[in-house]
Amino acid sequence: MKREVRVALILGKELRKERVYVLAVFRGKIIEGIEFFKAKNSFNLASAIVSSKYYNEIRFFIFIGGSDPLVNNDAYVRLAKPVIVSEGLNNIIATYGMSFDEARSLLNFLAKNTFLNILAFLETVSTSAIKVLEEVKNA
Repeated sequence: MKREVRVALILGKELRKERVYVLAVFRGKIIEGIEFFKAKNSFNLASAIVSSKYYNEIRFFIFIGGSDPLVNNDAYVRLAKPVIVSEGLNNIIATYGMSFDEARSLLNFLAKNTFLNILAFLETVSTSAIKVLEEVKNA
């Protein structure tokens, strides 16, 4: 994989009746940008991602955190780019638009290139943002 290829890691967390997502775009080991958005269904999720200013640069999406009820074939069709659903960078739950072997190879490459540290950082940012949103809604 070339260093300039852009990868999007997406984490979703439940917040009341919606899910809040953090989309982080990487070029190599460099974070190019982070966006937050919320969704109630797979159409909202895919629409928010497609509306991202980074969408045209992203080569594929990796949804981290296990099975997400909004990440499905409908979302993939709207995204029109390969999608990997994974727990961390370890277990692949589903793939859309690429084979399981291609996905495993890609995740192995990312795990060897310090993406595990980046993933831990992203989870911390996501958790902190969710806490702030919960406090704001309760105020």
